[in-house]
Amino acid sequence: MEQQLSGQTVQFMFENSPIGMCSVAADGSIVRRNAACAAFLPASEASILGAIAEPQRTALLEAMQAVHAGMERAFKLAFELGPDRGIEISGMPMRAGSGDLMLHLVDITDRRRRERELREQAEHDALTGLDNVRRFRHAFDQRLATRPFGTLIMIDLDGFKAVNDTYGHKAGDDVLVAVAHVLREAIGPADCAARLGGDEFAALLSVEGSLAFDTCAQIIARIGLAAAAVVPGARVGASIGLVTLFGGGAASALLEAADRAMYAAKHSGKGRTVSADHDLRTSRAS
Repeated sequence: MEQQLSGQTVQFMFENSPIGMCSVAADGSIVRRNAACAAFLPASEASILGAIAEPQRTALLEAMQAVHAGMERAFKLAFELGPDRGIEISGMPMRAGSGDLMLHLVDITDRRRRERELREQAEHDALTGLDNVRRFRHAFDQRLATRPFGTLIMIDLDGFKAVNDTYGHKAGDDVLVAVAHVLREAIGPADCAARLGGDEFAALLSVEGSLAFDTCAQIIARIGLAAAAVVPGARVGASIGLVTLFGGGAASALLEAADRAMYAAKHSGKGRTVSADHDLRTSRAS
């Protein structure tokens, strides 16, 4: 009697579990499934492999066969169901010794979204949405390692402190957000821009030479207009340091050169671009 009640309890839990559950043979053929499985595969689908895309099926099949053969005690694998959806499938042998496996199917879409949001927060500036220092440095290292050409620019805002002092920090934040928008509009689709902290920004451009200088001139002009648009009366400009990337250049040396050039631009009158020479020791105004 107790065994009968226990079996009925297990049966009830199986059928009414909010988690997709099914027993399958080693080849993925479904022996039995509960109602929650319908969220992942239609009733007409005879194999658990139908729950995931073709390129991912080999990994699932190999995991099931390893457990069935006694090589592994259990498995847990995550699969993409699309750009915004994921599934986690875990499996272990059935206790009855039938040779079948019991699988659990869990929708991990929300978990993936939270993980993606956490990564975004960890890699982007909270105020402007631009890359933060860590992500920018990683992108810079990748650029130098894979395609060391283009231009690194460092940007410091002129007159920003006066905005904070005169109009308040909320106005200053509005200006920073506007500057971020200018940078996104000015750079190419393969480029990236970052807020380094305070009112300092940086960008990696795919262009070099006169085209890079033209981009910097546009950035300087647009920053002034954008700042005045969000804070009427604000007079904000930008000083830019520029260095051309080249094969074999060390990231730290290039960053330091662009930074020195940026401060040279500020000290030589502001609102201009200064380019570091390729020996990375001197600068020239342009």
